[in-house]
Amino acid sequence: MSAGIPFRRTAMRMASAYLREGRDIGPYDFRDWIGGLSSERIQVEFELQSPLLEDVARKIPLVGINPLMATFNHVEEFLPTEVAVEGTQHGNRALAARAARPGDRVNVRRDYDNATDRNAVALYLNGREIGYLPRQVAQVLAPEIDTGREVTATILTVRAEPIPAIRIKLT
Repeated sequence: MSAGIPFRRTAMRMASAYLREGRDIGPYDFRDWIGGLSSERIQVEFELQSPLLEDVARKIPLVGINPLMATFNHVEEFLPTEVAVEGTQHGNRALAARAARPGDRVNVRRDYDNATDRNAVALYLNGREIGYLPRQVAQVLAPEIDTGREVTATILTVRAEPIPAIRIKLT
């Protein structure tokens, strides 16, 4: 609850998820973990809805520590990098994600209308949204994209079932 989660039930569910993932019990590891939670995971797994969802999603990055922000001085040190696409299982994204193939180019676009993550970066394949960059990666790249830097992505691997999973290389 000290992380800005206003309901005990939700805070307990988050703590249980943290422990289920086999994380180290400690304040710094928890801050890393909570800082990396996607807005969609907060909504689906922890059952938060608007306007509470937006409030919690804005507070979490303030509590969490993004180790990527402290690790790299310049984006050139960060790129190229490989990441997993988040949110492929939600909505129509699963259909688009299942059509993905290794080697496909992915469009990387800022999602300025995202109410729960001010740094959201969406990923599109053939004009269809397949998911988002992880929150911590988006936090590093969003300011760069905002200033005109073009970030490109190529699909490395695809697993279609049971839940679509895609890894991309950002350059």
